[in-house]
Amino acid sequence: MEAILRTIARNWTDDTREEIRDVAKVIGENVDLSQAGEESIKAALKNMSLEFANYSPYAKFTSKSGESSQYCPLLSKDAFELSLIKVPGTLELPQHFENGALIVEVISCGDDAKIGPTSDHVQTISAGSRFRFPSTAPKVIRSGSSTSLLLLVCRTFIVDGGESTEFSDLGSGIEYEGDIMHIGDIHSYYLNFAKDYEKVMRGWGYCLPEPTADAVIKHCNFEADFTKIRVLDLGCGDGLTGLALHRRGFRRLTAVDNSPPMLAKAAERSLYDTLQQVDLLGKLPFENDSFDCLVSTAVTTYLKPYVLEDWIRVARKYLVFTHKTAIWAEWEAEQTRLEQLGLWKLVWESPEPVLYLPSLREGGKDSESCDQRAKIYIYAKI
Repeated sequence: MEAILRTIARNWTDDTREEIRDVAKVIGENVDLSQAGEESIKAALKNMSLEFANYSPYAKFTSKSGESSQYCPLLSKDAFELSLIKVPGTLELPQHFENGALIVEVISCGDDAKIGPTSDHVQTISAGSRFRFPSTAPKVIRSGSSTSLLLLVCRTFIVDGGESTEFSDLGSGIEYEGDIMHIGDIHSYYLNFAKDYEKVMRGWGYCLPEPTADAVIKHCNFEADFTKIRVLDLGCGDGLTGLALHRRGFRRLTAVDNSPPMLAKAAERSLYDTLQQVDLLGKLPFENDSFDCLVSTAVTTYLKPYVLEDWIRVARKYLVFTHKTAIWAEWEAEQTRLEQLGLWKLVWESPEPVLYLPSLREGGKDSESCDQRAKIYIYAKI
């Protein structure tokens, strides 16, 4: 317990408070992170006897000696939780993700313990190391050779957000991985891909929908009642972005995509008011100012920057979209040009790009993993 308190005292800086406050804000939690709040937490911890129990999400993985990961809840308030997780030595927890955002502090560990988004992106850790994982971002945990790994975990999650922890199916994308970055006939590709899309993309470490939805809440100046906000999910795919928005309270959702099989999968989620097949390279079939917010994730790879002017036309207030590394220069040049024309202004862009499909191996299982990253951009229409 003393080690835990020392870690909190050392690392619970103003920056840490702001990080946790940011995470809590997107799910509507008012967490007391003032100095008084911190002291209350420490006092509560001092009076608490730590009792660990088996951690069910990790139960199927055991160390060489047969030990399982252990869990000790410290504080819990609605959709906010502070807990300890103990991972026994010699245990690797393969790639998995949480339906919630995490801040992870290392309390104690062995010299060879590692944490990272994927097996190719792990790094050696030490006491005091801190990691932040956006909602659904992948992670791998390796306790090392013998010493248990003790983690202090701050988690905010979405109520009714599905299973809290899911392990990625890394083999599900083998038949698709050679073509995803170099699609010839996009219609034929997604005709086959649609049936496995969510499982494969999560296996590749895809996590853009949830951070994008969180960014909408944090940086778009909407009223607290999101049920009245009209949102266009442009290039909706199988509806992952719509699902992220719906779980955060958005209800007036319209979806467009150019792939009938993907639209059919999106329709199965029963999230959208309407779904429509649309050529996203052409003029959108909507009146001016039809939507309070236009959202598009992992779509611009297949488009050209000239579409932005029409996006601005149909949006009433905000436009939120993502680009991967390979197209930043081309699209950002057009975004700047449109800003200089006075059509919109940049509200926010993600300061730290997230890994984009970090477990994807384009050249097969023996090739290097994908090194692309992705940014989220938010513009306000003028």
